[in-house]
Amino acid sequence: MTTLTIIVALLTTVQLAGVYGLFFTFSNSVLPGLDAIDPEQAVRAMRSINIKIVNPLFMLHFLVTLVTGAATGLMLMAQSETGPAIYFFAATGVYLIVFMITGSQNIPLNNALEKNTSTDYRQVWAEFSPKWLRLNHVRTFLCLVSVVLAGLGLFTWNT
Repeated sequence: MTTLTIIVALLTTVQLAGVYGLFFTFSNSVLPGLDAIDPEQAVRAMRSINIKIVNPLFMLHFLVTLVTGAATGLMLMAQSETGPAIYFFAATGVYLIVFMITGSQNIPLNNALEKNTSTDYRQVWAEFSPKWLRLNHVRTFLCLVSVVLAGLGLFTWNT
């Protein structure tokens, strides 16, 4: 059971770090890069990104992190590793907030951008980018907190 727990704990930590890296990249290069180009091109590019990111590999990674995080906490509890389990449960709880922000805020903004038929791309982009980026900064920070919590879980674990 310990080997499986180690594998799932490491998988959880890597998954959290991967999502953190994705959001960090969006906050620090993708959206600033799109903000620097013609708004019509930015809208078209973001629409394309929003379509392409919904792929099996990303969705599996994004969704399974909740499962592996909770499973790690449960496996650690079963091994009487309460401290590390609490860190993994906390990491998963914080990640759940990220998941909820994504579903309730970022995805609806993406969907509204996709459905917007206005040809005033400057206005469309001005309404989309700042809101989406602020939310992404929050998701980025929360993912970083999740990674740190998972790291603390690994660090405090008496394997």
